[in-house]
Amino acid sequence: MDLSDLGNIGDFLGGIGVVATLAFLVFQVRQNTIQLRQNSALISASLASSQREANDAVMTLLASNRDAVRVFWAGLESRADLEDLDCQQFDALISVSIAGHQQVFEQWQALEQSNGHGLERMDWLISKRGFQQWWDLYLDTIPIEFREFIAARMEAIPPAAQPVASADVEGPALN
Repeated sequence: MDLSDLGNIGDFLGGIGVVATLAFLVFQVRQNTIQLRQNSALISASLASSQREANDAVMTLLASNRDAVRVFWAGLESRADLEDLDCQQFDALISVSIAGHQQVFEQWQALEQSNGHGLERMDWLISKRGFQQWWDLYLDTIPIEFREFIAARMEAIPPAAQPVASADVEGPALN
């Protein structure tokens, strides 16, 4: 066996090594893809859970406290019409709700997928006049990225139809 035969054997073994390495890489990429899909499913479940927990906190309070229900719904119609103590309670309820939405938004941002998925339920809230009044007062307390996100959603969503005050509506004449 001369030197060129040994070189040919070396090339052959090197080729086998390259093929084996490529096969191993294909296997690793497939495993990584499977792991990423599983992680994505877990993250989506975590986001949904975070939002549910925030909503549940507000809903539990509303379900257990008639005064909180009155303040919440009256505040959504018009925060400006609430008394001082009721304004404070309304502000706290909206703050808790917004904190939950902000948490979901920040989790999406951490994934570099801040497309708002999971925040659609917020659209109803931000369309209300009382929320918009709250927003005008407290928007400086909201982190800039989330503030810009909400502002964009507020522009995209038409304001909810505002109820007409009962004094402005003429009812049927009673005889």
